[in-house]
Amino acid sequence: MIKNHPHQNVYFNFFAGKNIKERFELDYWGLSYKQALEYVLENDSSEIINIQVSQHPGVYNQFILK
Repeated sequence: MIKNHPHQNVYFNFFAGKNIKERFELDYWGLSYKQALEYVLENDSSEIINIQVSQHPGVYNQFILK
């Protein structure tokens, strides 16, 4: 949990069971997108990096990094 800070609210272990999306609130604000996109930029030296996001916060965060 500590290594996931400040995104510990989206961590679930084996004991959470199945159907996590239906039973728990996830990262619906997209708080982890910026950090994830920064990681990709730091670790992928490709000239063009294609990403796909399924939520509006992910789309907004990719524009922030441009």
